[in-house]
Formats: sequence, C-alpha cells, structure tokens
Amino acid sequence: MTLKIMHVAETIKGGVGTYLKIFDEICGKDFRSSFVVPREHVDQLGPGKDVVTFPRPQRGIRAVAAMGRAAERHARIVNPDIIFCHSTYALGALAWMRMSRVRARFVYCPHGWAQLRYPDQAFKRSLVRACEGRLLGLSDLVLNIAKNE
Repeated sequence: MTLKIMHVAETIKGGVGTYLKIFDEICGKDFRSSFVVPREHVDQLGPGKDVVTFPRPQRGIRAVAAMGRAAERHARIVNPDIIFCHSTYALGALAWMRMSRVRARFVYCPHGWAQLRYPDQAFKRSLVRACEGRLLGLSDLVLNIAKNE
C-alpha cells in the first residue's frame, strides 16, 4: 500500500525546500508525495513532482487564503492519507482545511524559523507564539525538528 502525503507550505525557499526534497527522496516508492507551494517557488522542488501552485506575490493574509483554497481543492482531488503542513503560515491552510472538513491526518512542522525571525521585536515574537500556540492544536501530530521549537 502506498501512503499518500500532501505537503503544504507558504514558502519553500531555503530549509523547507531542502527538507521536502530529502523527505521525498528518502520515502521512495512506499509514499506518494504531492506539494502545494507558491508559484514563485516551484523551481525549488525539481522536475517530475506532483505540484499544485498558488499565487503569492508577497506574504500576508491573501497568500494564506490562496494557499488554503489551493490545499483544500488538491486534498479533495488526491484524497491524501496525511497532510503535512510546513512552517507557521501553513497553519492557516490547516485551519482552512479543518473548517472545510477535509478528511486526513494532519502533521505540523514549525521548522524553527518563526520565533528566531523576531529576536528583538517582542510584540511580533509574542504574536507568532500566540498564533502557533492556538493553531497547532488543530494538527494530529506536531513534528519538531529543531532544538528551539
């Protein structure tokens, strides 16, 4: 039996893109991955991937809404066993899919960058903590891959 995993990310430049490529290579034929990523970052995955894109000219609520809509549509087509949401903004898509009653197991991985991004800006750092703290409970599993998570 091949396990279907749908990855959802608001950005895949840098660490998240590297993680996705390694994950896909390691999983091989036992898993079938599909990806919901920004149109502007699709080149980070390499050729031959099952990819659905959404517009993301800049970060913000519009990009999160576009990601949520694209992820929901794709989930209804591929019927994944697991939906793997990567980084803080993907929690918005996770919440969207839960409200839309998408049936799957949800995994959330913070990738450790959000808190580090605002070391001297207490308000923004607190806002990220509050959002992650409230929304990560929507996932079935939280996967921490960095010491500071």
